[in-house]
Parts: sequence; structure tokens; C-alpha cells
Amino acid sequence: MPIRDFTDAGGVRWQVWATTPMRGDVRPQFASGWLAFECEAERRRLTPIPPEWADVADGELCVLLAQATAVTRGAEVALTSLGARGGDVAASPAPPPLGETVARVRAVMREVDETLRGDGVAV
Repeated sequence: MPIRDFTDAGGVRWQVWATTPMRGDVRPQFASGWLAFECEAERRRLTPIPPEWADVADGELCVLLAQATAVTRGAEVALTSLGARGGDVAASPAPPPLGETVARVRAVMREVDETLRGDGVAV
């Protein structure tokens, strides 16, 4: 599996490689594989894998990169939902303690119940 390094027009250094799933438990659009792009701050995916991608010029890799879809990492989603800021998981602050999170969830649930009761919905 070739891995290519290239720099985009903004000076960001990227790596790109083809990924083919070993198991069938992927979304149908990814069953035949994808081209994975990764830099320090971001990941992107392009499907289907373009033929001869490993031999194209860096400028063509930039075009493929622009066509690729950004990938949201699960940990980033979890931290963002807990109020963390920043795009890099390693640089993000730790999530609040579990007890604090549970208390916040319970408070929101109480507000929802009160709103529903106020609208005449049996809770």
C-alpha cells in the first residue's frame, strides 16, 4: 500500500493512502475502499479510489483532496458535545467529571419534562 506525502496550496503537509476494508461492516459507499487524506488537524475520505492515484502529480492530489469529505472523529464529537473547544483531540481539555455530566443531563431532562407538562403532555 503506497503512502504519498504532499503539500497543499496553503502549505499544509498531507499524507494520502488507499484503504480497503477487510470486513463487510462498513457503509455501502465505502465497501470498495476509499482514499484517506490526513494532516495534523484533519482527516478526509474520497470514494471511490481513483485509478492510478499513487502516480499522479501533487497538484492532482490537491484536486482530489478538495473533492474529499471531512471525517469527524468520534472522540472529537464526544468532546465537542461536552463543551470542549478546539479541533485537535490531544489538545482539547478533558471532559468534565462523570458526576458533573450526569447532573447536567438530569437538569436538562427536568427542563424537558417541565416543558412537556406545560404543553399538556403526560410525562
